[in-house]
Amino acid sequence: MSAKSVSSTIRPFQLRGHARPLTHVRFNNDGDLLMTTCKEGTSLLWSSYTGELLGSYEGHGGVVWSFDFTSDSRKIITASGDMTSRLWDTETGKELHMISAPSTVSDASFSVGNKMFFIVTVNNMNQHSSIVIYDATSFELINRIELPRDLRFTCALWADCNTRIIASLSDHTIVSYNVRTGETTGQATTAHKDTITDMQMSHDGTYFITSSRDMTAKIFDIHELSQIRVYTTDSPLNSASIDNIKGHIFLGGGQDASQVTTTHARSGKFETRIYHEALAEELGRVRGHFGPINTLHVSPQGTHFATGGEDGFVRLHEFDQNYHDFKIEFDENFEPSADVN
Repeated sequence: MSAKSVSSTIRPFQLRGHARPLTHVRFNNDGDLLMTTCKEGTSLLWSSYTGELLGSYEGHGGVVWSFDFTSDSRKIITASGDMTSRLWDTETGKELHMISAPSTVSDASFSVGNKMFFIVTVNNMNQHSSIVIYDATSFELINRIELPRDLRFTCALWADCNTRIIASLSDHTIVSYNVRTGETTGQATTAHKDTITDMQMSHDGTYFITSSRDMTAKIFDIHELSQIRVYTTDSPLNSASIDNIKGHIFLGGGQDASQVTTTHARSGKFETRIYHEALAEELGRVRGHFGPINTLHVSPQGTHFATGGEDGFVRLHEFDQNYHDFKIEFDENFEPSADVN
């Protein structure tokens, strides 16, 4: 099999607005907005078409770890180390509601249809790590899923028409829970060999991808939590995203931040790696960051992808027509590797 590197057709914009390492980047459902957060507590909104800074969301007193848009992009929910989750009006930047938690809030996400949302808390301050589910209109508590004190949730996703939440745990397993009862509905006990750093759902909601410090990314079916595909790299991974339009996988990570100052950017493996989703074949790499890539996301329309780095920069990449026309050319005798499953 042969292919010209797909990365040669990708053009970047460098967005400057953060002073500390990035924690989360995400496009909205329409793909016209990009939001970014960092460890200084700043949340910024950008135009994904022009790279123009559109606004900011001020109020958190600590790192903003994560956020989510409603499906219509009218509201945003944020999760912060200041032990709060806050709801914002996207257009005006006005804070609409605040939920206080007993410990750091590491994640927050709206359900499909925006009728519910959950927040994820960690196991510090002598607290248990929990997924707490709320009604998005009344803010009434729907359910709380709590772990033993020695475990914590690292990532979580809505699944199966909002009837389940799939979560990764600090023991490197993946577990699914019934939203209403909190009962366990499935478990992948050998999902990864190290911390699971990111989980992102496919566009059709039938499978999801994980990234891990064990240098692999994996695709799992949402129903059985069975492993469908594995992508093996030579560096720890912090984030993974799916381009469902082209069938490509985007992976980011790199050497630990504590060692960055003594390492050349290339040897630190700070590139975005692009793989063919079905064949697990690496197609190319996109360089530019001077530290680990902490977070990345491909827009739902497959027109852009964004990365946020330990270096404090956001790189917004637009795919040109060459990327969209890119195809792998198969040799006559080519057979997929037996280890792609």
